[in-house]
Order: sequence, then C-alpha cells, then structure tokens
Amino acid sequence: MPFCPDPACPHRARTGRPAECRPEISRCPDCGAVLVARLPAPTPAPPAPPWPRALTRRLAWTLGVAVALWLGIWLPMPLVDTEGLASLAGGPWRLDAVARGALSLGPTPFLVGLVLVELAALIRPRWRARRRDDLAFRHRLTQVGLGLGLAWSLARGYLTAWQLEQLTWTLRFHNPSAPDLVADPGQLFRLGTALVLTAGACVWALGAWLVDRFGLGRGFAVVLLVDLLSGLPWGVWGAQRAVRQELLAPLALAALVAALGGLLWAFGRLWRQGERLGAGLPARLPTCGTLPLEVALVLALAPSVLATFFEGDWLTRFSQLVAPGSGTYLASIAGLVALLAVPASAWFHWRHRRAWRQGAQRRAWLRARAWSSAFLVGLALCDLAVQRGLGLAAELFWPGALGLLVVWALGADWWEELRALARAGAPGLQPVAMFQDVTDALRARAAAGADAVLTGLRYRSLAFFFAPFAPLILWVRRGPAGGGEPSAPASSAPDGAV
Repeated sequence: MPFCPDPACPHRARTGRPAECRPEISRCPDCGAVLVARLPAPTPAPPAPPWPRALTRRLAWTLGVAVALWLGIWLPMPLVDTEGLASLAGGPWRLDAVARGALSLGPTPFLVGLVLVELAALIRPRWRARRRDDLAFRHRLTQVGLGLGLAWSLARGYLTAWQLEQLTWTLRFHNPSAPDLVADPGQLFRLGTALVLTAGACVWALGAWLVDRFGLGRGFAVVLLVDLLSGLPWGVWGAQRAVRQELLAPLALAALVAALGGLLWAFGRLWRQGERLGAGLPARLPTCGTLPLEVALVLALAPSVLATFFEGDWLTRFSQLVAPGSGTYLASIAGLVALLAVPASAWFHWRHRRAWRQGAQRRAWLRARAWSSAFLVGLALCDLAVQRGLGLAAELFWPGALGLLVVWALGADWWEELRALARAGAPGLQPVAMFQDVTDALRARAAAGADAVLTGLRYRSLAFFFAPFAPLILWVRRGPAGGGEPSAPASSAPDGAV
C-alpha cells in the first residue's frame, strides 16, 4: 500500500499519520506528492537541551512572589473587627473583600490607572503616534498610569472605610447587640484605612516589579493571575459546603468539574480554530476581544439595578422580564453581542481595516467575526446553564465562564513562555521587541523566522489595548556568544502600538 512521504501533508497534520492510498493511486489526493511504497526511517529526535540554571532562578523568583502575595491576603485587616465581619458574611471562608486584609484591593487600582492612560493616548492623535514610536513617551505614560493607580487606591480605601462605618451604624440601629465593626469611626479611621489599603496595593505593584526584574513572565499579568486564583480556596470550600448541606449532589458536582475541563478544552480548540480560519489573516479569535460580552452583561443587568433605586410599574415589569437567568435575559445578551462584535472588531483593528477588505482576507475576516460572536454567546450560555441547573449553589464556587477564560489565557501565556525558554536551553532566547498590537506582533514573528517565539498572545487577544500591562514579547535565538541567561525584555526594546 503506497504512502505519502510529505511531512507537511494536510492528512498528516490532521491525523498525525501519513496518508495510506489505494494501489492504483500514484499521487496523494491531499497534497499531490508522489506516493512511495515504503516510508523512510524516521530520523531520531535531537536530545532535549539542558535546563538552564538561570531559568530556575527566575522561576523561583516568580513562584516566591506569588506565594508571598497569596499568604499576604490572609493577614488580618487592621482598624476593623474582622471576626465580626466574618460572622456577618457567613464564616471565615466567606469574608468580605475588606476582611481579607490590607492586600484586598489587589493590583486592580494600578491596572485601572494604566488602562485610563492608554485610552487617553488613543483618543489624542499626537499622543497616539508618540505612543507607538517614542519609547521615552511610553515610559512617561506608564509613570502617569501608576500615579493614577495610587490616587485610585486612596479614593477606594477612603470609600471602603466610609462604607464600613455606614454598615456599622445600620447594624447597630436594627440590632443593638450587633458587633461594632469599627471601634473608633471618624476621619482618622477613614484616612488610616485608606493608607493601609493603598500600601497593600503598592505591595502588589512591588511584586509586579520583582517579577519583571528577576522573575519569569510579565509582572502585572502574573500578579493579576495570583489575585484571580486567590479565590480558589473559597470555591473549593463552597463546593464542599454545598455537598454537606445537600444543596448540591455529588454527581452534579462531578458533572460541573467535567464541564470546567470541557470549557478549558473548548478555549484551546477555539485558539487553534483562529489559526485555521486565518488563511493569512494576522488576527486571533475573538477578533473583538471580550468587550462585547462585558458591555452586554452590564446593559442586560441595568433594568434590574434601576428597579432597585426607582419606582414604576413598567420598570418593575420590564426588570422581571429580563431577570438574570431567564431566556429573555440570554436573548438580550446574544442580541447585544451580535450588535457590538462587528464595531468592536473594527475598532480594535482600525489601523488594518483596509487590508482586511482585500482579496482572500475579506472572507476570512467575515468568518472570524462570526466565530467570535458565537463564542461570546456560548460563554453567556454556559453561565446560564450552570445557574439554572444548580441554582444558588452555583454562587458558592462557580467562577463564571468569562473569569475562567481570563485565568486560562494568563496561565497559558506564562506556561508557554516557560516552555519556550526551557526548550531553547543555552544560549537560549533573547527578547528583542515589545508590541501592544496583536497584528503587528504576529507580522513581526513571521518576519523573524521559524525560531522566533511570541509570548502573551492569548491574553492580549482578549484585552487588546485594555491591557497595556501585558505586552506581547518577541523572542529570537541568542547568538553563540550571548550567554545562557534568558533575560527579561530590555527597556530599550522597540515598542509597537495599536
């Protein structure tokens, strides 16, 4: 029986085995190569390169920072009766964000500041050009973003202290024996809480700097992943509690765990589907990011939120019609996603809009946007199915399909960078460029050759310019005299833009 000897044959790419054809066929129907009666003996794979010791040090730094931040979350919050707050929340495992300690704000304030500066630079044409070509200007934008994050932390801490005082007064009014969450309310307490929470946010920023300087991965992306995974113990405890209280059957819990694994597998399949749909299109799914789904969720919840603040029969009936978990609620999300996906894709790829409309890329671009809309609607459908199937028990441990996607993207990007540097060995890979635009980064990787590695692509494809803290890094193989340490991207590396 003749075989196809072409290693790039589509049949071999699909199945992993060479195509076997009938004796009367002389050419492969998939690739057109001349068939052979016997396949050549496979060449032995080259030995794996030794694990670089410098990579071990960087990995230890990253894991050490992650463990230190996770342990810091459990430190008690000063100036607040955390035990009383925990008793109100239902136990020490269901603590309010403030009761988790001084690190409860996480890296979010600084991420918000960086995103605000990025959006301001996109709005102003002169800043947009300098943001793309002027590295010193980008450094100043980063400094301003960190300053805004510091101000955001102070404001958020002050507001949190004021909310705790209001909660204490409300509880004491309805129940004189309720615990005093705040022993000494007033301006001194508010300022002290604001300073403590701001210092905790600065600890997250310090952890991000340590990862960038000594560790493996992008600093703020790593600490964001740590912050998201810090809720994992709450989810495990919530699942055990639901089973003990017979709110959730063990078989349903096993089915949900299997569904989580299936959802992660679907994310990976969609990622590979983006490569097949591309046909030369330098973009990744979803082409619109997750922005349409996030905006659709906010708009779909707006009637229910407004009904709690304003009275009106028509508003009450409308909020009940589109109540979360109903079929009308899902239909409204699907419609909003379909309306927002196309303009969001055009916005994110605005600089390349003319290229997408030409030749064979036009059809691939239309297919990619259709797949993106269907994928986002599928995420909403997953959440609705879990809420309807498990009810209130789902709130104890279900992270949400969108949150799970973010964790998968951040974790997969970090793991891909680790594997790439480990496979490269010594002399290893060297970071040569940083990009903020997915299309620019993919084109640069194609021009750099087969040995080039691009990291950070998954999360960046979801967030686009809403994640300036997670740039795309292009790595190339270091020369023979370059040494063996896989270094962090140099500050003088060229920087692309959206």
